[in-house]
Amino acid sequence: MTEIVAETPECHAGPVEALFDRTFGPGHFAKTAERLREYNRSLPDISRVALEGGRVIGVARAWPLAVEKGGLALFVGPVAVDPGHRGDRLGLAVTRALLDAGRRAGWPGAILIGAPAYF
Repeated sequence: MTEIVAETPECHAGPVEALFDRTFGPGHFAKTAERLREYNRSLPDISRVALEGGRVIGVARAWPLAVEKGGLALFVGPVAVDPGHRGDRLGLAVTRALLDAGRRAGWPGAILIGAPAYF
């Protein structure tokens, strides 16, 4: 059974980074979206992790992003799903859980960058 929970860095940081490496490969830090996350801290209380038997199989991370005229929005990503669970709509589920958490926390909007076919 899959459980989606808030990210707990003390428990999930290593497994989440390993999932990013498996999903995106060693060059994922060179992507343009990584420049938006540089020198920033993710929002673990908004970010979501999918667990199966305690193992991280999916993640959607949230980051604060300043937008025009002093506003704020959530920057969503990366979103990653373990290769063995692709096609299960898990990427959609963790992203939706993140957006719901952001809405409950009062974030006025979110920006998602990624391949449309993935979502």
